[in-house]
Amino acid sequence: MELVQSDTGLTLQDAGLTPINDEAGGFQFLREDDGSLDPQAAIFQALGAASVSWQPSGVFDSVRACQIGNALLKELGLLERS
Repeated sequence: MELVQSDTGLTLQDAGLTPINDEAGGFQFLREDDGSLDPQAAIFQALGAASVSWQPSGVFDSVRACQIGNALLKELGLLERS
């Protein structure tokens, strides 16, 4: 799967992606239409989402980053799904 830059104006559907809620504070992995998700893409998506987890006050939201990290571990089969 090739990652698509957000400034291209493409929708998720145009890029062949479907958002799936992973119950991590609103974080969603973007999967292929067939439901698959390459592990490398999952890692990059989680890193990107966690890196922008800042509260309006300028404090890093470590709770959200942890939720995203746990969602990644579940996706990779390294943590049991609840």
